[in-house]
Amino acid sequence: MKVLRKIAEGKYEDRGYSNEESISYLQLQKPVEINSFLTYNYGLDDDRFPLSFMTEGQGSRGTKDIETVQWTWKTMGRMKFTDFVTYFNTAVTKPGLNGTEFEVHFSTHWFIEQHGLVAPDGVTQVRIQKDLGESAHGYAYLLKLTSPNPDAFIDPKWLAKGMYWSMSAPTVSESYSKGNRSNSMGPGGMTSQLEFYRFSKEIAGNLANVVTQYQFENGNTIRMFDPIMDEPYQDGAAWIPATVLSYLKETNNPSILDEEVEYYNSQVKESIYEHMKRAINYLLSIRGEHNLVLWGGGDWNDSLNNCGRKWIGESVWLSIATVKAINDFEKICKQYRTDEPKLLEYINQREILKCAIMEHGFEGDRFIYGYNDAREKIGSNDSPEGKIYLNPQTWAVLAEVVKGNEAVELMNSVENHLKCDYGYVQVTPSYSVGTDNIGRASYFKPGNFENGSVYNHGVSFKIAADLKLKLNDRAYQTLKLISYDNPLNPNSGMEPYAFSNMFLGPECECRRGFAPSAWITGTAGWIYNDITEHMIGIKPNFDSLIIEPCIPSHWDKVNAFRIYQNCKYEITIIKCDKDEIWLDGQLLNGNVIPVINDDVVHKVICYLK
Repeated sequence: MKVLRKIAEGKYEDRGYSNEESISYLQLQKPVEINSFLTYNYGLDDDRFPLSFMTEGQGSRGTKDIETVQWTWKTMGRMKFTDFVTYFNTAVTKPGLNGTEFEVHFSTHWFIEQHGLVAPDGVTQVRIQKDLGESAHGYAYLLKLTSPNPDAFIDPKWLAKGMYWSMSAPTVSESYSKGNRSNSMGPGGMTSQLEFYRFSKEIAGNLANVVTQYQFENGNTIRMFDPIMDEPYQDGAAWIPATVLSYLKETNNPSILDEEVEYYNSQVKESIYEHMKRAINYLLSIRGEHNLVLWGGGDWNDSLNNCGRKWIGESVWLSIATVKAINDFEKICKQYRTDEPKLLEYINQREILKCAIMEHGFEGDRFIYGYNDAREKIGSNDSPEGKIYLNPQTWAVLAEVVKGNEAVELMNSVENHLKCDYGYVQVTPSYSVGTDNIGRASYFKPGNFENGSVYNHGVSFKIAADLKLKLNDRAYQTLKLISYDNPLNPNSGMEPYAFSNMFLGPECECRRGFAPSAWITGTAGWIYNDITEHMIGIKPNFDSLIIEPCIPSHWDKVNAFRIYQNCKYEITIIKCDKDEIWLDGQLLNGNVIPVINDDVVHKVICYLK
C-alpha cells in the first residue's frame, strides 16, 4: 500500500483557488521547490517521460528576476525527433496521389496525430491523419501529403524500410502533447529580452520572401502556412504590403523589391514588388453587390467562417484592410517607385472602396463587420446578438477611413460597448445560439474565444488606434488591463513574461478573466510595436528615425536604446515646458533623426510638453 506524502496545505477561497501554497504559485515563485514535488508526484509515470523531464533545467541553474524587464529561465523546448520506416505496402505505387491517405509503419511511437513529418529528402512533407496504434511492424500511422497539387505523390523510395523521417511542427496547438506526455521537449531557455534581439541583430534579408513564397498566382495566400488547409480565407493578401513596408522602413534596402520569388502553386517567378501588386489586384477583384470585398471562408477573424462561403457575403473589415494595404503600397511607391502606372488606379479604387464602406458599413457610432451569404448584417446594432465587433472600429482608424473627431467618437463607442475588467471583448453581446450563417464563433460558449472573449491580438490593434489618435492615457490603461498584473483580474493565470491569446470574457459561465493559452497569438509582436514605435514613439522611416512620443501623462522620463541601420542611438524623453529635440548637443529643426554611419553612440534628447 502506497503512503501519500503531505506536501503542503493551504486555505481555499470560495471559487476554489488556493493561496500561495498552490502549485501555480510555486512554479512561478519557487521553481526549485516545485521541481522536487513534480518529480515525486509523477515519478511513476509509465508513459514516454515523467514530468520531471519536462521541468528539468528550471530552478537553480537558471536566473529568475521577474521584478525587472530582463530575466532568463531555463526550461524545456521543442526538439525534432526522427524515426525510421519499418513497413510500407509497395503495391501502392503513387502514395498520396489525389490527396489519398496511406498507411506507414514506424519503429517507435514518437509521432502524434496532426504532426507534420518531413521525408529523408528534406522537402517532402506529410501530415499524420490518424495514429493507428501498435502493429506487427511497430506502430502504424495514416498519412496525407501536404500539397495542394492533386497530381503530386511521394516517391516510394522515401518509404522504403530503414528510411528516416523527421517530426516537424504540429498543425494544431492541442497536438503538442498527448495525455501527460509531450514528444516535442528539449532543453532551452526563455527570456524577456526580445527588444534587445531586434536591436542587436539584422533583420533577415529573406523576410519578405518568406511571406511571398506562400502566395498563390492569383494573389491570395496560404492560410497559416498550411499547404493543405483548404479553407478559402481571404485576408492573407492584405498583409503582404504591410510586411514589405515594415522591412523597407527598417533597412532602406529597396533591392528586395526586385528579388524574384516563385508563386506557391506554379513555377512563375516575379519580383516581390509584383507580388504586392498581385495581392492588391486580387482583393480589388473580389467584390460583391455593395462593392465591398468578398468574405469567402473568413478573414482575420477565422471563426466567422460561414459568412461568405457562397461568395455572396462581404466583409467590411477586409474592405478596410484592403484600404490600408493600398495605403502601405502608396508609401512604398512614393519612396522607391514614383513612376508606378498602377498607383493612380489603386488610389481611385481605394476612394471608391472607402465610399462603399461608409455607405454600407457605417452606422453612425460603429462599423458593422459585414454582410453574410443570407445578406444579413453581422455586427450591427440591428443584430439580435453580436451587435458590435472590435476590429472594424480599430482598423477604420488605422486605415484612416475615419479621421479626427469622427475617429475619436468611434473609439469612444469601443469604450462604451466593449470594455470590461479584463480588457476589450472581441464582440458583444456574445452569441448564445449557434448559427450556420455565421459560423464557428456562434457555436463557442459565450465569453469563449472569438465569441465574447478579450481577444488580445485584437486589443493590440486597439492600442495602436488609440495612440494614432494621441489618446495616450487610454492606450496605457488598455495595456495595463491585458497585462499579467491587472489588479481587476487576479486569477488570470497568465505568465508574467507573456501576453495571452485571450482572457475568458465576462459572459463566460466560469473562470471569467482566465487566460487559457499564451503561446498561440500574434499579440506579443503587436504590443512590442505599440510600445516602442507608437507609445515611446521611435519610428523607422526608410532613411531616418522619427521621434514622436505618445507617453502617458504620469511618465516623466523614458530612456531607450535603438540600433537602426547599424547606427546606435541613446534616446531620452523628458517631460518639461518645451518641445525640442537635440542630437549630440545640436538643436534639430523638427523630429527627424538622420542615419549617421559611424561607430559612435549618438545621444538624442527629446524634451516634451
